[in-house]
Amino acid sequence: MKAKMIPRQPKLGDVDVVKCVASLDFVKEFNKLLSPVFTEIVHRPVSGGPALVELTWRAISDASKIKICAKMKDVRGHDVITTVELAGSMTSYLLALPWAETECHVTLECSTAEGANYPIVGRGIRTLPYVHCFKARFNPATCHKKIAILSGRDEIVHRKCKLANLHNACPVTTSFQRLEALEGATADECIPLLPHVYWESVIHFHVFGKLGNSKLLCDIGICKQGSENDSALLCDNAKACCAYLVRRNNKIALEFWNGANRDTLPRSIPVLDLDQETEKTVKLGFYFDAMRRLFAIVSPGNNAILCQLHVKFTTVVPVAGLYCFDHVFGVIKFTECQKLPNVLSKLMKSHANV
Repeated sequence: MKAKMIPRQPKLGDVDVVKCVASLDFVKEFNKLLSPVFTEIVHRPVSGGPALVELTWRAISDASKIKICAKMKDVRGHDVITTVELAGSMTSYLLALPWAETECHVTLECSTAEGANYPIVGRGIRTLPYVHCFKARFNPATCHKKIAILSGRDEIVHRKCKLANLHNACPVTTSFQRLEALEGATADECIPLLPHVYWESVIHFHVFGKLGNSKLLCDIGICKQGSENDSALLCDNAKACCAYLVRRNNKIALEFWNGANRDTLPRSIPVLDLDQETEKTVKLGFYFDAMRRLFAIVSPGNNAILCQLHVKFTTVVPVAGLYCFDHVFGVIKFTECQKLPNVLSKLMKSHANV
């Protein structure tokens, strides 16, 4: 019987060390951990055009090329594919997709300069619906006799304030529809009964007199149509939700009223320190979803949700009030929305599958 020969051990130079190491089970598992993976998917709200989705993924050190593919179906059920090729060093991309409120499958492919390919990763998403940008205008026929609407109909001041410039103000109305209890003004139309409506306003105020503690400067929000005169203050109306500016000790604070609960929210945001300044401009954004009866106030500059409330009514109208005219000069203006704040996507999240 011939003895079995022990195979000769190959020289180290004859062994492909890289392939041997790569074939080990624990290395395979480790390489899986280093594969590309989406770390964040953020929807950017838009009012028209392509749907925008910002994709972020984990960096791969030896990647030379990254390919992103997004597959959607058109109204006929045909696949529509959007493909983008990127440098391997990139870790994020703002992807423009053809349609809003549509299911989409996004894949990420990563390859090295040597031609090796990492496992493809994919994610199913649903693009956000469009936001309806509402341009509110004040109604001269319904504003209080002490409130002046300027000629552009997007701005109000108090007629009795000594700092108010009334040279381009609309004439005082004698209409029986005008506000009598609330020293304020209403928009000329209700907010559309749509899922995602957004508008913005700017409040500018200048404290020039001795403003007492807890004195109200102004309020702005929404009210059930026909109930605007139910209270002398919007922030005391049971059928309204709003933000208001009030003095709290030596600061001017932004606070919030929930009419459904007849209560103020337990949040007070200081916006001005009277020991250091007397003038300030505050920009607010307003979001209303008639389908879910959701109302929210946001800070466009800080990209933050300040409050969100569920309302009992869907037929609502924007309303604003001005007070303490002998100590404060205030201007409330409806403005055009230049860019939708990204934080709106959080309010619309129930329509996105991520």
